[in-house]
Amino acid sequence: MSDKLEEFFDQHQKEFGEATPDPGHEERFAAKLLSQEPVTPKLLISWKWVASVAVLVGIGIATWLFYPATISQNQPIAESVDSTMSLGELSPEYADVEVYYRQQLAERMTKVKRLDNVQEKDMSALTKSLDELEIYYQSLQVDLEAQPGNKLIISSMIQNYRLRVMILEQLIEEMEQSLHKQSNYEMLES
Repeated sequence: MSDKLEEFFDQHQKEFGEATPDPGHEERFAAKLLSQEPVTPKLLISWKWVASVAVLVGIGIATWLFYPATISQNQPIAESVDSTMSLGELSPEYADVEVYYRQQLAERMTKVKRLDNVQEKDMSALTKSLDELEIYYQSLQVDLEAQPGNKLIISSMIQNYRLRVMILEQLIEEMEQSLHKQSNYEMLES
């Protein structure tokens, strides 16, 4: 192969021309490279969080747009959910997933309630967020009943559970860090 390549260059040498860079080009190029600041890697954690939230929001919007809930405007969601389908009714695997996430939510809610340093406004915001996610989950249940086995709806339901667990876990972590900082501060004062 190298013989063919050499042959090609020999035959077409006149077409390549004899242009050379200006004198000192290499030195100027090297100086520019050396004068540039090194590129530092950015935090990947924040990018991953942003990407995961964007995916969750995208799934939610797609589900809402393409599979609107069949709940009437005058009927409260709680009344229409009584006969809705749950993940556990689809298969034993989904039943296990549903049980797992319900246990995770219950455990984390117990932890949150045990924390002494949760402010009322934080608890109110948490409750509001979880209530909104529960309402959205209930609308997904209605959609699942209308379209059993729809992978997008099932995925959205699982993502809803994950998001609720993640919100609780983040609050617990923040409160524990705050408590830890407070105890360190009190130890320093004594």
